[in-house]
Amino acid sequence: MICTKCGAPAGIGSRFCEYDGALLTPEITNDRSGFGVCRCGASPDAIDESGFCTECGVRRTVQLDGSRDHKELCLSEFFVGVTDRGIRHKDNQDDLAIRIVETVLGGCNIVVVCDGVSGSEGAANASAAAAKTACEYIERGIASGLDEALILAAIRDANQAVNLVSYNRTTTKDPPETTIVAAVAVGSKVIIGWAGDSRAYWYTDNDAAMLTRDHSWVNDAVSNGIMTEEEALLSPLAHAIVCSLGGAYENFEPSVITSELPKGATLLLCSDGLWNYVPSVEELAALIHERNNERPLETARRLVQFAVGNGGKDNITVALLKT
Repeated sequence: MICTKCGAPAGIGSRFCEYDGALLTPEITNDRSGFGVCRCGASPDAIDESGFCTECGVRRTVQLDGSRDHKELCLSEFFVGVTDRGIRHKDNQDDLAIRIVETVLGGCNIVVVCDGVSGSEGAANASAAAAKTACEYIERGIASGLDEALILAAIRDANQAVNLVSYNRTTTKDPPETTIVAAVAVGSKVIIGWAGDSRAYWYTDNDAAMLTRDHSWVNDAVSNGIMTEEEALLSPLAHAIVCSLGGAYENFEPSVITSELPKGATLLLCSDGLWNYVPSVEELAALIHERNNERPLETARRLVQFAVGNGGKDNITVALLKT
């Protein structure tokens, strides 16, 4: 066993790391839906009740809590996700899914982050349905080839899944609705699709960049020359999104891009529960680079805790893939 906090080896049967006291055997959920193929080739079902691969013995996942209030997924040392309820919300309406799929192209990493729209009924169910559906669609379709059409089709399938989520139709709230950002990475190539304002970035030791552009009222107002960005950000509509899954949009059209990541880059996907506290790329890069030589799981935890420590007004989800 390896301590996920400090990386020190631990004896078989140990519960706590002798160097930093970290818990080595966190509670593991029985849900297998977020587990990908093990690095030894074992199937997603080859996991014992403690979260270890039944074929090679490696830990397949770290999940500290079976509930959605706080969930951590770790498919490898370089591929992790953390979601947290925050402080103000009574439940976590974010969700995520991460998978590793072996293909003829090599190891294919799939990550989906969804943020249920709080003003809608059943937002938590919407994000869960969208994350699961999009991830599974990509996993099924990737054997036929990886291209932008696959990601767009996965998002449209997720949109249909959200439209089928049951909800209380007597409420005054809108029907279930969620944002989505989905990425598939093979080596340094990444294809990203999104609808709404959940974001994707990359960063290295020296640089960072945002890969997505929010489907937001602010961006539309600025693009159409209605007002400057400074003026738009002061509007009551500043945080309104203009595209989402399940939303009543006449022309639903997700966006997609293909990008080549710099050597050694880490891909970051997150909900606005994080980026609202670090809205610019420069601020986010400064926060990430506060500590050197962190493992991705440590960085993801720290980013989530940063948002919580600054008020935690929204749910927070962070997924990291070190390429």
